[in-house]
Amino acid sequence: LTRCAELGNRLGALKIAVRGPQNYTVDPTLRA
Repeated sequence: LTRCAELGNRLGALKIAVRGPQNYTVDPTLRA
């Protein structure tokens, strides 16, 4: 479970890095 959470956090951080912090919005698909 902790590995899944860590992976999710890494993917989230990657999306923030790609989109930019000001463009980042919570993606509903990330929260299943």
